[in-house]
Amino acid sequence: MGAFAPVAPYPRDMASIALLPALLLLQAQDAPAPWAEVVSSALRGVVSIRSRIRYSVGRDEAGPFEGSGFVVDRERGLIATNRHVAGEGVVADLEVRFFDGTAVPAERLYADPLHDFAFLRFEPKAAPPDILEIPLDHEEPAMGAEVRMIGNNGGLAATVLPGTVSNLAAWWDQDPGVAYMQTSIASVGGSSGSPVLDARGRAVGLQTAHDDHNSYALPAEYLADALATLRSGMIPPRGTVGLRMRQIDLAEAVAAGAVSGDAARGLALQAGRELAVEPGAAAILSIVEGVVPDTPASATLQPGDAVVSIAGVLADDPRAIEHALDMSVGKKVTIRFYRNDVLGAVDLEVSDLHKEGVDRIALFCGAAFHDVSYEVRARTDLARRGALVSHVTPGSAAEAADLQRDDLILAIGGRPIADAAQLWRVFEQARHGDRLSLLVRRPASFDSATRLLLLTVDRAWDSARFLTRRGGRWSDSSEPPQSAPASRPSGAPASAPPLVPREPAEKRASGR
Repeated sequence: MGAFAPVAPYPRDMASIALLPALLLLQAQDAPAPWAEVVSSALRGVVSIRSRIRYSVGRDEAGPFEGSGFVVDRERGLIATNRHVAGEGVVADLEVRFFDGTAVPAERLYADPLHDFAFLRFEPKAAPPDILEIPLDHEEPAMGAEVRMIGNNGGLAATVLPGTVSNLAAWWDQDPGVAYMQTSIASVGGSSGSPVLDARGRAVGLQTAHDDHNSYALPAEYLADALATLRSGMIPPRGTVGLRMRQIDLAEAVAAGAVSGDAARGLALQAGRELAVEPGAAAILSIVEGVVPDTPASATLQPGDAVVSIAGVLADDPRAIEHALDMSVGKKVTIRFYRNDVLGAVDLEVSDLHKEGVDRIALFCGAAFHDVSYEVRARTDLARRGALVSHVTPGSAAEAADLQRDDLILAIGGRPIADAAQLWRVFEQARHGDRLSLLVRRPASFDSATRLLLLTVDRAWDSARFLTRRGGRWSDSSEPPQSAPASRPSGAPASAPPLVPREPAEKRASGR
């Protein structure tokens, strides 16, 4: 599932640039109307995105990469793309290039902490005057519907690829709980962030991943809801209780031992689905496949529990459940679930995912370290304590000590490390030539066993530095950092960076 393609040369001479629209229209000539018109119009809203990641976080890879994006608000200068294209770590350069070859700098306005999408902002006056917005569609396309993807596929700007919708409930392990749109589009690296268009020219999905046979797009409604909130001057709320769930039918719930046949039939009748106990029938439950460590649910729920409802929303609609959690950040919600054929209920406070991301990085001896974020814990089942290695510079003292990306630093010299801030304070006091004993867990290894590594401090590389992110921008911290509290408080959504001009708040969609 490639995300980026290495930076490929873009046409530099004006003659090549001028020929791009004509060449791309030739690709669409064999498509039945209205595809030629759809493609011709949409090309003016698709961009190539070039970035250079200095220090990686999450799915980032350090170095230069290209991805794709598309204009969703021309007046404000907003572009939709993937979070991993916008960059989760320290981005040294971020540039967008329009259909006519015009390149302008951009900045990350918003990156979703739960799903792989983001919005970039550019100066509208610097863009070509004839760029077009590509509207986002709340409605999912029909199975078998024809679609087109336009993007930086394989490093070739504005490539047009055809396909059909083959699944509306595909599951991707990097974003569990979301019904991805699967298409037959033959995309490769560099296409991440491309719009997947329907015959009306509306974006029904955001190209996010691919395998050898299919492509996978995040439904556009996720972006549309967030964009409406950003336009109102607020940051989209994102809440969680820490559950990884998958929809199941009642027959599977009975087979898993969560409910008995009688209880399943009772649930089916309550939902008005007399045949819902049959295999393959419509799902009305969600089974807990995992509980993220150090979250509200970790002390009460467990894998195998069959969830009936959350905050009064039936578990057959994951999008509606997500919306209910987003609207309940800092509040308690009731979760009804079956375990061993016993119906139970628990009240849990909803955590704020915006406070669970990576907003500080410690730099030392050629390596970068950050806190164990929610995204990492959800993917690896790691606890919150410790500091995670996100980057190791080749030839550095950190590489010589055999530190590797995704190593978890648990202790230094026998002293437990709670987070990146505490790790930085130890590094700051170390002198050139000191030898530090690091207790490390390597999650990617076969046994995930701990090991001791010996790091020889080399001040020739750099002094201990601590970077913090505020308002989307990274900078050296001028004050000693404080360690993270054991339990971070949740609150109301913060204000987003101002968008000028501002228009009235738009009503947020309540989900499918």
